Amino acid sequence: MKFLILSSLLLAISCGKTDYTGKTSLGQEKSFNPISADSALTSKLGIICQALGQKAQVLPQLAGVSNFVFDLSKRGCSDLSAGPVVPTTVQIQKPYNDFQFKLVGTSTDFVFPNVETNTSGVMGEICSALGSLTNPMKLSNGNVIWMSVGIQSDNCRGSSTEDCLSIETGYLSYTSQLYVVSSQEWIKFVTTMNQPRTGFYTSRRLISNVLCAKDQSQETLAILK
Repeated sequence: MKFLILSSLLLAISCGKTDYTGKTSLGQEKSFNPISADSALTSKLGIICQALGQKAQVLPQLAGVSNFVFDLSKRGCSDLSAGPVVPTTVQIQKPYNDFQFKLVGTSTDFVFPNVETNTSGVMGEICSALGSLTNPMKLSNGNVIWMSVGIQSDNCRGSSTEDCLSIETGYLSYTSQLYVVSSQEWIKFVTTMNQPRTGFYTSRRLISNVLCAKDQSQETLAILK
């Protein structure tokens, strides 16, 4: 027992911070040690994927017809706080193989362009891997994600009709051969079945250090009205 406790302390000291979703910092390096996802995580992700599948069935009828309005706010890399909230109207389009959110009347991508279904986007990769899901898991682009569902925090609060998904993304550092956390994201999906917004995200918050100077980050928040 003493050996196990000592080993855990040494691991914590060597890593600097606890190595799980929500307790890491942007720029932190983490090892990729995939283990089978526990049944609770798999079950909760399965509920989200089921809702996404129902949404996918109605997307062809919504494309080019229905508008969605998001309250959008952003904080730049060097900003101390977010700018004003801007109501932003988007429409679902299918320019290629996947459905995308575009600014209404244009071909310009929304800040979160992928509509996310059980077969497209990051969620598509997660949903297709449910039968043998690991956490963390490696994406097709080589990045690694750490996941948790049902978190209750200032970043995302679920409800009886919605579930929160937290994702941290890391890219491989060829110098250290570890994965550098480059973004943290919280997505709230409507998971009650047979509702007008089933499978849609009602809020999505992304914090990222991509294109920022050292020790800086940028943030985007979109809330569906």
